[in-house]
Amino acid sequence: MEKMTKRKLQAIESRKHILDTALELTRKRGFEKASIQDICKEAGVSTGAFYHYFKSKDEIVMGWFDRCDAYFKEVVIPQLKDGSSYEKVISYISSLAEYAKDTGVEYITVIYRAQLQVDNEIFLHGKRAVPDGLKDLMTQGQDAGEFRRDITAREMTDEILTVFRGTVLNWCWSKGGYDLEKNAVRIVARYLTAFQKHFD
Repeated sequence: MEKMTKRKLQAIESRKHILDTALELTRKRGFEKASIQDICKEAGVSTGAFYHYFKSKDEIVMGWFDRCDAYFKEVVIPQLKDGSSYEKVISYISSLAEYAKDTGVEYITVIYRAQLQVDNEIFLHGKRAVPDGLKDLMTQGQDAGEFRRDITAREMTDEILTVFRGTVLNWCWSKGGYDLEKNAVRIVARYLTAFQKHFD
């Protein structure tokens, strides 16, 4: 493993500071109204420093997804060792909902809105830890004889995440008016039964 130098650690902290500032500013003003100049002024950095870490303002949104992916890859996925594949998928969805809830309905609303304004191909089809982690769980379930094989693991993953995103969007519309984790688990659990392999 490559040793982290003081310079690299400073770079990570600088990028994090800009990202945090940008997210806070877009939460207050909206994604379209928070300019790069505004972000730089609020963060106390030069425009050149911004472009050193982010190619465009769109990458601020991607920065949130990178952070989420890193958390699931390093923390959530390694912990999913015990239980059936069904239980692991439900635990995974619970963790996703908890992460969104901890991030806050204001931030999530900004992120969802911003996705409609930027190239969202990376969010739906890109190589990301969150969807790939769920696909691995579905594949494990197929290998264990728990999930159907007439539907691919990728198809099942895409459908589950579509249902989950809809639940989160509805939560945003309600201004966080209900327990996201509880509702996401309940709805996905009902949907997941369609993928279970039933024996006569």
